[in-house]
Amino acid sequence: MLYQSFILDPLVSLCLKILNSAIVMGVYFGFLTT
Repeated sequence: MLYQSFILDPLVSLCLKILNSAIVMGVYFGFLTT
């Protein structure tokens, strides 16, 4: 169980970082186009 979370945690944080940057880029380009 500990080994699973050891692998899962970096994956989840990486996915969250990618999602976060994608949302920021989307908002940024949304402001640029309007």
